[in-house]
Amino acid sequence: MKNATIMKLVPKKKERPRIQLIERKPRPEWFAHSISEHGATQLWIRIETTGLHPRRYGPFKTKRRALLFLDDFLQPTLDGYCDAMNQHDRIVEIIEDELASAYRGQKKDRRGNRRQSATQGATGSIMSRATR
Repeated sequence: MKNATIMKLVPKKKERPRIQLIERKPRPEWFAHSISEHGATQLWIRIETTGLHPRRYGPFKTKRRALLFLDDFLQPTLDGYCDAMNQHDRIVEIIEDELASAYRGQKKDRRGNRRQSATQGATGSIMSRATR
């Protein structure tokens, strides 16, 4: 009995859901705040799609919960994009590099947000790339 080990039955910590599909760092304009009739602050996520009016979904208690909702919202949306590309054996190109190249001439501030240098216009890096 001296060598018997006592096992503590501690429940395992719940694994936090991971945000997997969001490609960009959240921006303040993604969120809308309001106050409920009971005085509690509510958070709404704002989703905008080309050709549609912006929509707000919520309310959420935290920003993380709002981002988890957005991540779940993106999965069927991305599936729809893939279905549209594969429809009728068409070849559709998605050019992500053109949009990402706009960040080439930008520097990051202390928070990791990108800011435009004073010498470049809004499309400076795209224009310079196109004229090369």
